[in-house]
Amino acid sequence: MFGLLNNAYKSVRKKQEKRMTIVLLGLDSAGKTTLLHTLKVASQRAAHGKRRHDPRMRMATVTSTAEEAAFVARPTLGFEESSLQISGYACAVYDLGGSRLGRVNWPSYLDEVHAIVFVVDAADSARLDEAKEVLHATLRNAHVAGKPVLVLANKLDLPGALPAAELAARLELPDVRASPHQVHAVTAAKLDDARTFKAFKWLGSVVASDYPALHARVDKDVAEKKRLEELERTERKKRIEERKAQRDKERADKDAADAAAAAAAGGGSAPPAPAAAPQPPPPHAQVEMQPVPHPAKQAPPPEHVVATDVGAKGRPSQPGEGATVPSTPSAIAIDASAAPRSTQHSPLAAIAASPIEAGGNPMKRLPAIDLPPSLPS
Repeated sequence: MFGLLNNAYKSVRKKQEKRMTIVLLGLDSAGKTTLLHTLKVASQRAAHGKRRHDPRMRMATVTSTAEEAAFVARPTLGFEESSLQISGYACAVYDLGGSRLGRVNWPSYLDEVHAIVFVVDAADSARLDEAKEVLHATLRNAHVAGKPVLVLANKLDLPGALPAAELAARLELPDVRASPHQVHAVTAAKLDDARTFKAFKWLGSVVASDYPALHARVDKDVAEKKRLEELERTERKKRIEERKAQRDKERADKDAADAAAAAAAGGGSAPPAPAAAPQPPPPHAQVEMQPVPHPAKQAPPPEHVVATDVGAKGRPSQPGEGATVPSTPSAIAIDASAAPRSTQHSPLAAIAASPIEAGGNPMKRLPAIDLPPSLPS
């Protein structure tokens, strides 16, 4: 229960807390980052009542000399944001890079700020004309007109630095009625420079005196900015879709023209449209499996055996001596009539008269033979 009440109290307090947004502008090396560091350290000291730096900043101690300040402050690339307490306001401070490339992004932040701080290096007379040109371009922005502007002549401790009055004359600031502004000479690198805190006290008082109107204007400008950004995104998306549709149409027209030209060159009609691809079966559907036919088995061709006649002396006949007969699957027939007359009653006739099975051994089928006592001469 206590936790819920505590959260509700914090929520109400946060809603009642006044918010202010300040932007730090100026040329590069003017001292914007050093100024922001000084304000952060002073704000922490005031909040904690201690005369020491935050532990996270011990390596970046603010000093009173320009050389050490240059070592502490490094050029800002793009954008940095810090939170401070100024005149009882929860203040968000935007530190924007001051190079030529960084200044291009300045207008993107001017609609959401309540006040502008423009830092000028009072000791760099060679760049005063450039600083004047950039300052006037900033004041002409529609989101700056009517908002308080604090011009800080920084590095007053350096030799040749212009005082505040002379710097204001060199900058040729417009009528104060266009935008309430003041020029204060400060040394941002010094923590004990009362002129810095006096300048921001003036800025906080001007914002507080017209806070309802300034805050309503900021809310209105931010809402308008979001509306324009959304409109730009919608139009950009529409342009992309239109270009894509145009490319698709041109591609389809080209394909149709190529098909018509190919049909005219071939003397036939235009090729038909390709058939639709077969749709895959639905999930868990039973697919009928068709047997794959196997090639018919073919019987091997019958072997052919060439039978040769056996001579009278038991040796195979030489080529041309006997007759060659194609074999059959069952047996091999030998015509005995082809033998010479002198061998009609010889044992070879008995061999020729008996069939020999395919693959058999003819020597195993020889019948018993009675040899005559003497062979004819």
